[in-house]
Amino acid sequence: MTMLGVLGGMGPAATVDFLDKLVRATGAERDQDHVPVVVWNDPRVPDRTDALCNGGPDPTAAMVTGANALLAMGASALVAICNTAHLFLPGVTRATGAHFLSMIDATVDEVGAMLPPGLPVGLVAGTATATSDLYARPLAAAGHPLVLPHPADQAEVMALIRAVKAGDVSTNTVDRLRRVVARLRAAGAGAVIAGCTELPIVFAKDPRPALPVIDPTAALARLAARVFGPARLAAA
Repeated sequence: MTMLGVLGGMGPAATVDFLDKLVRATGAERDQDHVPVVVWNDPRVPDRTDALCNGGPDPTAAMVTGANALLAMGASALVAICNTAHLFLPGVTRATGAHFLSMIDATVDEVGAMLPPGLPVGLVAGTATATSDLYARPLAAAGHPLVLPHPADQAEVMALIRAVKAGDVSTNTVDRLRRVVARLRAAGAGAVIAGCTELPIVFAKDPRPALPVIDPTAALARLAARVFGPARLAAA
């Protein structure tokens, strides 16, 4: 592994958040120890939740364009900075041959490291992610039942995601998310997955979240740092 490709723009702020977390996750002592990265930050990719829940435009072709561009720039493995985009990655992989590091697998591994077997975990995410098996199946296999928001709270989560995409990370946004998470705690969750890459940006501004937060963006950054870190690069 010599170059990481970042399939971003889904959304742009989440892509910047990943890059910041990748720098902080890398055990670097000098510039040359950091992970070489090429970024495709194209916000024109059709909305993934809209495609899956409302019959909106399929984002696969745009994601294929981005993946091919990253491969042409020398990327040896890719990351997609969107949880819901992982539902489209099998098609992208078939079309491009790209190897993706999985945000989902990295997150489930961190759930297992944080929580004892059998303890439920909450999920705040876009509706397509929340209602799919994307997290539910691997978490069940790992012995962690998934706790989802009630429909009214799921609508609130979607509103909060839209707010962050519009640049609103105000105290009001933080408080609204905290109330949703508090109800997941009341339903038995021992931690919560910030399952949309906009949501860790909100959680980062909350000094007292209602539950311990598992951040898929940070989990993916730590995985990429392990795969592409200084020792691996020196041996390449």
